[in-house]
Amino acid sequence: MNKFTKKIAGKYGIFVPVALVILVIGIVMTAIFGWNVSPAYDNAQTVKISVNSYYTEDRVAALESICKKEFSAAKLSPDYNKTERRTTTNNYAIVYSFSGGEEENFDTACEAIRAKIKESAADESGVLYGLEDFVFVSREAKTPLVTRSSHFILRACIAGGVLLLAGFVYVSLRHKLAAGFTATAIALVTLGLTAAIAVIARIPVSSTCAGALFLSLVFGEAFGVIVAQNMRKEEQNEENADLSSEDLTAKGIPAKTLFILSAAIALGTLLIGALGTTPVQYLSLITLIGLLCALFTAGILFPAIYPPVLTRLRVYRAAKRRYDYDKKAKKKKNGEKEKAPEADVAAESAEN
Repeated sequence: MNKFTKKIAGKYGIFVPVALVILVIGIVMTAIFGWNVSPAYDNAQTVKISVNSYYTEDRVAALESICKKEFSAAKLSPDYNKTERRTTTNNYAIVYSFSGGEEENFDTACEAIRAKIKESAADESGVLYGLEDFVFVSREAKTPLVTRSSHFILRACIAGGVLLLAGFVYVSLRHKLAAGFTATAIALVTLGLTAAIAVIARIPVSSTCAGALFLSLVFGEAFGVIVAQNMRKEEQNEENADLSSEDLTAKGIPAKTLFILSAAIALGTLLIGALGTTPVQYLSLITLIGLLCALFTAGILFPAIYPPVLTRLRVYRAAKRRYDYDKKAKKKKNGEKEKAPEADVAAESAEN
């Protein structure tokens, strides 16, 4: 039995208000301010320079030099740029992303870039010679968290719903309905706390943030299943019949298993964040928050809330056992009465 879990078992007056405050503040801040959508990850404008010719570093450098000068002249500052290559067709493109800017500035910059490329393509000594008809400059406007995030959010919601349903059905069939509700509740509370903390801390979110929230739901469901099946095992153990609800709850929480599992997942997440770019690092941060929320919900909040619930469950189960016992005894008694006349008839036949 874990000493820490034993101390917090039944102390719902301490931990439930904490969780409720976090959830309420998160809901209010979401309603007023929304998510902190970083423009660097969900950009509103992109400029693409597409080249239908073979790739060389010199050509890319020349195009980037032209774009840099014209963007600076138009007072535009790209958040980042990347080169997309298609080696099979010798096509490639340089894509610039912007967090915002005036429409006319983008039009001016694009026209200036086209003019400079045309001028460079006419220079026989330049690396862009002859590419006038093979270089195209295009611009696209995007709406943050709509065009690039809607499909991520939809997929995450569908996957989350399937996960909750599958987990509830599995645990309910194997460990009864109460265990199914336990696992599902832990998963949902974990998801709510993760989202609330991400909003309160104003963590910049990218278009794939829904994936991090889905992972928090996975952690909550996994921890919930572990706790539910372990609690069910201890509740069925006749050796624990004399334990109080608090002691039984403390004994049923696999604190060591949850901690080791959390440490292993946290180590992997930290390595991914350390080796990734800034968007990946924020994604890893939200994932870590989800992991901590799952550990808090399953290892602290649940044992604080469950003892009063367990007390009522034990009373209900005891009453049900007495009812089933009385019902079986009554059937057995009625069966003996039905057999008695048959025995008398058999006795009379034997005498005759």
